[in-house]
Amino acid sequence: MAWRFGTRDELDAFLIALVVPSLLSNVVASSFNSALIPTYIQLRETKGISAANKLFSNLMVCVLMILSLISLLMLGFAHLYLPFLAAGFDEQKITLTFRILCTISPIILLDGIICNWRAVLNAEENFTVAGVAPIFTPIVTIILLLQVHSWGVYTLAVGLCVGMILEVLAIGFILNQKGISLIPKWQGWDDNLTHIFKQYLLVLSGAVLLCSAIPIDQAMAAMLSPGSVASLNYGNKVIAAPMGLFTSGLTASIIPYCSKMYANGDWIKIRQVFKQNLGLIILIGTSLTILTITFSEPIVQLLFQRGSFIEKDTKIVSQIQSLYSLQIPFYIGNLFFNSSSQLNQAKPSPSMGFWT
Repeated sequence: MAWRFGTRDELDAFLIALVVPSLLSNVVASSFNSALIPTYIQLRETKGISAANKLFSNLMVCVLMILSLISLLMLGFAHLYLPFLAAGFDEQKITLTFRILCTISPIILLDGIICNWRAVLNAEENFTVAGVAPIFTPIVTIILLLQVHSWGVYTLAVGLCVGMILEVLAIGFILNQKGISLIPKWQGWDDNLTHIFKQYLLVLSGAVLLCSAIPIDQAMAAMLSPGSVASLNYGNKVIAAPMGLFTSGLTASIIPYCSKMYANGDWIKIRQVFKQNLGLIILIGTSLTILTITFSEPIVQLLFQRGSFIEKDTKIVSQIQSLYSLQIPFYIGNLFFNSSSQLNQAKPSPSMGFWT
């Protein structure tokens, strides 16, 4: 991206177009994933795989309906919120932003499918495919960037959509091999689904707080000179990578593991696991922050400075990156505590609260 687009206007447009779909994916779609795992595992352990699969099928019907409606609303009201998000863009740039938004709109639905299918794979302790499948998007995007020059910034939009479709196919293939039905069937509302949505509201509130900063940052950057949104994005790239890898791996492994212990009432062991991992988060997060601030400019030079990305961009992005790195231990800690609160809400007990 840096080589092809640097900090040009068209990359600004792509990044602003991505703001709302990403926010909706992270807040609405991904939150179902976190709400599903504890209840799914508890049902599987106590009532068998058929009861767990029934819950999964019912939830997928709800997810697809909600995300389809949200996608339509996102496009229908784009003329109201895009001028606000892109306050510094001229009319031509806003038009480009809307066209890119239309191109990438399917990612909300795709992400909802991926997150919940991945949740079931994680619950079955099959972490490999769920962890490796996201590599399809960068691979497809790189191939398109190298081979297709006539599409301009739409190359990024197409690469994103095609990569996510391949990810759906890969995860779906493994689930099908495990005998889990991929075609959602509505089998009636029950107490388990009610419980999922109660947990979902809790996770949703935490996700809103965690994810709201990025759209605000992007909207403020859009008010500044051309290229500011792109610079902000590059500055967050190196920070987001370790946070994303660390938190996704932590959540994928710890929630299913602790959900099993929760189903068996092993609270002492759960507390030990969470205390150990909290210490690990503080140590790794603080170390990453110090390293990033110390070597910020060389990191940016190594990763981005080539082609359309020039030395002036490196100086700006390295400063942004240093400031962004201060959030690392706190961001990971927030996600960790949010995950622990889900387990506490999975089966409320008046005598044994999680943090008692």
